[in-house]
Amino acid sequence: MLKSLFFLLIICCSKPLHAQNIRVETFIGTEAPVLDVFWLKRVAKNSQFLFLSRNTYSIPEYKEGTDQFSTLNILAYQIKKTGFGFAVAATARTNSSFQARSGIQFLKVKPNEWLLYTIISSKLGEQADVRWLTIFQFTPKINENWQLFTRAEWVSSVGFTDAHRFSSGMVRIGLQRSKWQFGLGSDFLWLGKDFKGTDTNYGIFLTHLF
Repeated sequence: MLKSLFFLLIICCSKPLHAQNIRVETFIGTEAPVLDVFWLKRVAKNSQFLFLSRNTYSIPEYKEGTDQFSTLNILAYQIKKTGFGFAVAATARTNSSFQARSGIQFLKVKPNEWLLYTIISSKLGEQADVRWLTIFQFTPKINENWQLFTRAEWVSSVGFTDAHRFSSGMVRIGLQRSKWQFGLGSDFLWLGKDFKGTDTNYGIFLTHLF
């Protein structure tokens, strides 16, 4: 547990990009607490290269010794203003082997209003799969001080030989004031080709933008 937490703290404190683009969320759910660190930024001003990093730490059922850590890091080359790009990715999680991936992504952003990001990738090497990740965020202004905050995410993995491996989703609905976001949310998980292994985590979230 301490090793996973230490690793996450290193990521939180590191600044591979500009710090103001880092989103740190604390989610207190019915099944598990989750710490989520996310950022998406160009490698340099006017660069065609984008970097996305997503890191989560959770304690399923609030039981000591069951902590889970996962990390996703994507480097992509965007094709000018089309929104499309070529991506390479690295993923790892507790009790699972490191994965190298490659794929195609799409990104469109209107600062302070909405974001749409999706990537379709395949694992390189053995036990190959196709994985689809989509993130949508909408933050329309309510007045001079407040914004509505909504965010939804979905990821599915389908193996070439074993069909559906997992699907997971996340929904957040709340308010934003300055660099703070808060509200209600839920995380979902389905496992296996029959979607029989399921898990739902309802709760509240508090997020700070750096």
